[in-house]
Amino acid sequence: YDVTEQLTLTLGTRYFEDEQISSTRVDTSAFDKVSSKVSLSYALADNASVYASASQGFRSGGFNISAPAYGPEEVNAFELGYKASLLDGRLNAEAALYFSQYDDYIMFITDVSVSSGSFRANGGEAEIQGFEFATQFQATESLSLGLSGNVTETEFVTVTSPVTHVGDPISNSPKYSYTAHADYRFDWSADTAGFAYLSYS
Repeated sequence: YDVTEQLTLTLGTRYFEDEQISSTRVDTSAFDKVSSKVSLSYALADNASVYASASQGFRSGGFNISAPAYGPEEVNAFELGYKASLLDGRLNAEAALYFSQYDDYIMFITDVSVSSGSFRANGGEAEIQGFEFATQFQATESLSLGLSGNVTETEFVTVTSPVTHVGDPISNSPKYSYTAHADYRFDWSADTAGFAYLSYS
């Protein structure tokens, strides 16, 4: 909904339903959730805008082969960002701050006493916050350069798993990451296009 010429409001909601039947046991589980999202976007100019959003997310629980079943995971996510197209469209840039709160975070647990060795479980409440950016620059008609990255902090604020402690980071979530890439397009011949691509992460 266009509140003004510069301010746009977006609302959305969805209903999700999932029924699972274990292939190794007689268990059946059903999950359902209504998730919603609201966002505001404000045009600073024809080629630049800022936005803020709040959204809900949901992931079903499930079964393990030789461990108890696990429950669903829910998340409330918030984001504040900026997008712009500069230099007559040759430079596109965006950046965002984000914060997410997870309830009953689903994680992998390794336990040698369990026959499968690892299983999924609800680890507790977790928080993720950080900053991310992405840029794309058309240096010439043929050469495009890009750089993107993020800084992320994660931690469990309450725990329900014996192998997790308050303050522990979420596994497999790097604190820093970035990618730089170059894309060069050319013609092998009058009828055959080609390109060369190089990236580093």
